[in-house]
Amino acid sequence: MTNLSRAEIIKRLGMAPDQWVFRGQCYDCGEGNHRVCALTQKDSRFCFTLKPKVGKGKVTIGPASFYLLKRYAPELYLQLERGRHWLQLMVEAEASDMRKESMRRTLHQTQKKLSTVRNTARKQIAAWRAANRRGELPEILASLRLMMERKKPEFHEEQTETLWCEQSILELEQTLLQAPVVETVPEVHVPRAAPPVPTATRSFDPIPEIDF
Repeated sequence: MTNLSRAEIIKRLGMAPDQWVFRGQCYDCGEGNHRVCALTQKDSRFCFTLKPKVGKGKVTIGPASFYLLKRYAPELYLQLERGRHWLQLMVEAEASDMRKESMRRTLHQTQKKLSTVRNTARKQIAAWRAANRRGELPEILASLRLMMERKKPEFHEEQTETLWCEQSILELEQTLLQAPVVETVPEVHVPRAAPPVPTATRSFDPIPEIDF
């Protein structure tokens, strides 16, 4: 954008640029949201609110217009540049927090899936042992057991731990596909015989002896 004359700046702001002050009110409209800058008359995602030194009112401008104020209101220009730096730090910090939260959720979901796959592998091994009580584990099941017993290293970054879990899931799933299928015979439950129903008994008093 080309430089605006002082008269044009006054027209767009409503008063001389050195009659406005920036008191730190600035915000990020968010991705895809914008407000119109009073000076450039174009959309701006980042908004800075100016208030008059005397009286009421306010105007909103974007950082692309700051250079227009440097000549006619140098003090205001410096205030806005400090505000721009602060807002940039806040936006970056928020984006970093969102990334960390996203990585935490991803790690939790990956750990949960790894636990599920390990349980499946554990059941597969247990089923084979139940069907072959004295036999040694086949090579593929022995490899599966070693994978399950592998200790997780200590990680300092969630992203690295997520990658390790995803790799472990992939290895376990591929090995499970090669594992022998064990057909389990369902147990037949024979109902127990009902206990005998006791019969009612009746006791009689002894017949007394009678002398004739």
